[in-house]
Amino acid sequence: MNGKAPQNFLIDTGGGMLSLTTETAQRLGLRAVATSVTYPAGQTLVTLPDGTRPAGAIGTELVQRFLTTMDYAGKVLVLRQKTASQQRAFHREPAGSHRLPLWLGGDHIPCTLGSLNDDGSGIVTLDTGASSSASTPSLE
Repeated sequence: MNGKAPQNFLIDTGGGMLSLTTETAQRLGLRAVATSVTYPAGQTLVTLPDGTRPAGAIGTELVQRFLTTMDYAGKVLVLRQKTASQQRAFHREPAGSHRLPLWLGGDHIPCTLGSLNDDGSGIVTLDTGASSSASTPSLE
């Protein structure tokens, strides 16, 4: 964020815009004007599965306002402004890359085309708000 070192964030499909930990806000030079405690998927989350603490949560309300690339292999989320020049650059397919469209189903569930194992292709949804797991992909 803002040219600072990469941080780990949660993608919260049921979340709003963006929430940052106090430490992350301070590193970015931001002043807190309000504080809150959130419970993603009804759970208190202190650390990620790898033992690190998330810098905050990015909700799908923020994701939908940008040209968004979720690069799972590269472990990167890129948010670009929706300007005409950014949209042209976004739609140019880099050599050797394979992009899939991403859209929001309902008001917050990311959807794309794909398959699970060898079960055929279809629409794949990703709901990070499931209380029993970190993410629940489904093929419809």
